[in-house]
Amino acid sequence: MVDGNFEITLDVPVTGSALDTTAQLADDTNIGSVSSVTWKAGAAQADVNANCGTAYTAEITITPQAGCAFSADATARVNGNEATITNDNGAITVAYTFGETVHVWGEAVYEWSEGEQSCTATRTCVGNATHAESALASITSAQTKAPTCTQQGETTYTATFESDWADTQTTTIADIPATGSDWYATEYRWSADGKTCIASRTHKTEQGRIETLEVTAAGEQVKPPTCTEDGATRYTAVFDAEWTIPQSMIVEDLPATGHRWSEIAYIWSDDGHTCTATRTCMNDSTHVQTADAEVTHVQTKEPTCTEKGTTTYTASFEADWAAEQTKLIADLPATGHGETRLENMKEPTCTEEGYTGDKVCTVCGEIVEAGTTIQKIAHSFGDWTVVAQPTATEKGEQQRICTICGSVEKQEILATSTAGDQTAAGQKDTELPQTGDKANLGLWSVLFFGSVLGLLVAIFLRRKKHKLID
Repeated sequence: MVDGNFEITLDVPVTGSALDTTAQLADDTNIGSVSSVTWKAGAAQADVNANCGTAYTAEITITPQAGCAFSADATARVNGNEATITNDNGAITVAYTFGETVHVWGEAVYEWSEGEQSCTATRTCVGNATHAESALASITSAQTKAPTCTQQGETTYTATFESDWADTQTTTIADIPATGSDWYATEYRWSADGKTCIASRTHKTEQGRIETLEVTAAGEQVKPPTCTEDGATRYTAVFDAEWTIPQSMIVEDLPATGHRWSEIAYIWSDDGHTCTATRTCMNDSTHVQTADAEVTHVQTKEPTCTEKGTTTYTASFEADWAAEQTKLIADLPATGHGETRLENMKEPTCTEEGYTGDKVCTVCGEIVEAGTTIQKIAHSFGDWTVVAQPTATEKGEQQRICTICGSVEKQEILATSTAGDQTAAGQKDTELPQTGDKANLGLWSVLFFGSVLGLLVAIFLRRKKHKLID
């Protein structure tokens, strides 16, 4: 088992060049050798040549010498930098990601316009032909050879670029007419706005003889305006005279468009303590303005027993483009129910059920705990009273009355011819009292008043019991 601390050398990817597939181990004699090198651009297989703007990952497979195996502690470095390592059945794969490749520009190409009034420099990335940059030069001119009577003079045009990758260019053109006509060199004078140009020439011998031509220049936008910068127009003047040459002038006359802001978005934090206003220019989405608010708050709704209270948060901005905002948040906890009182209590009777009563919050009046039903109490009947005496052929009737509710319970008495020694139901071995029979009147009175007294005591004890339960 070999630890395998690998030092690997691999060419860095260069835009436009082939990716290196011949990685070298610092010492591959005794422990192993490189069996393959593959390249990936992200998750995809890489092309043979490196493109610009891409981070490439090299995967280097190292196979151990016969009879050897690499330990799980093996490490690897690529070009002196730590790399990741995967051990797969003895062979290992080392992965290392290089930094993103940069453009490798070809030589700049320069193109002059007709009449040498403009010059454009262009360069193209050797790794991707679609990546190109261009720059427009500022043109100056100077007479470098005076015309003669028979030969034209020469003008040297100089193109100067602001871009540091474009070199100053010069070209010399024989564009000054020969002086055989005895005219001095043509002079050109532009209006301030670049829309007109006057060409003039003066005769050398005829004093006061001057020829002039004025033309309206054609405009072409060469730099579009942005939100913050003016655009530019190149004006070209072409004259219909052999002693003139086309002239051009670049004027920054396209006003900046100014920002065209979107609707303002206001973003509140969940707790209402912060608010940010944001607006984005619809002409250029990279132009974004933000403003943080100063937030104040005031309670606008008191919490109740069951509902949260509300706080109103107000966001005020210093930026004049952001309007004041408000946000209501239910963030004050409900107070919960306070003390309770007992309501809707009702005692049971012989005919109606009772009710223990509801526990009602003294703050909000809501029922906190509902009561329960109390069963009806039993009737408390008095003694039986004969209301119709039986005869030999007809039944009689007796009744008793509830001393609480006045309910009447009736019962038949058998006819005397069939009753024999039997009394009315429930009156065994007792003769029915006859009208005018006063032998047991005192006994009946004692029994009646005793029953009433017992009933009153029972009612009193029952009510006392209910009060103790409540």
